[in-house]
Amino acid sequence: GDALLQQVLGSGLQRRLHVAVRQPMGSTSCGFAPWVVPPLWQAAATLPAIDTAWLCLTGPDSFVSKQEPLATLTAADLLPAARAARAAGAHSVAVVAPLAALLQMSSAAHHLADDAELALLQLGLERLLIVRPTARAGDSTPLRGPARWVAAAARALADIMLPAYATALSAGGAARAIVALMRTPHRGVQVLGARELLAVLAEVEPALAPMPRRRW
Repeated sequence: GDALLQQVLGSGLQRRLHVAVRQPMGSTSCGFAPWVVPPLWQAAATLPAIDTAWLCLTGPDSFVSKQEPLATLTAADLLPAARAARAAGAHSVAVVAPLAALLQMSSAAHHLADDAELALLQLGLERLLIVRPTARAGDSTPLRGPARWVAAAARALADIMLPAYATALSAGGAARAIVALMRTPHRGVQVLGARELLAVLAEVEPALAPMPRRRW
């Protein structure tokens, strides 16, 4: 979410970005407009008119500091948030729903995942983009002692065993690929996994794409 926020702000794709926050805060950027999110994302009347919504889901294992000013969006908040955005005029919605590396090799990476995502089809959007970058194991609550060593060993093993596309993209690389996708003209629904995000990054910014793994 932080990486995508920085990328959208710097891309010029949106003239003004209304960012959901937990409490009032100032802004030194003319393109950054803090918006205090109402309970359950239901008071759409408080949201200024918008044309595009960027919704980044926070997983159940993600660690979010209590001092974090940005509002978090869980899977349960997805549909209310999308409805609020649609009521405020949004015709395009981009949903970032991270998926575990092991699941990147399954059909889950390219299909609507649950009832909430299916319900998005009923909103009458011109464009719905759902992207599933790889969920990082390091995003969970920090571990200590032996548990941290075991987790590090598991991540190292996964990097060796899993396909490169499932683990290669950094948060910044995924954010650049997502913004590049939203720059392209498209109508309808797209559901893309880590493999497609890596291909997009390699096309638009090849210097930032990870190097292919060397096989010994």
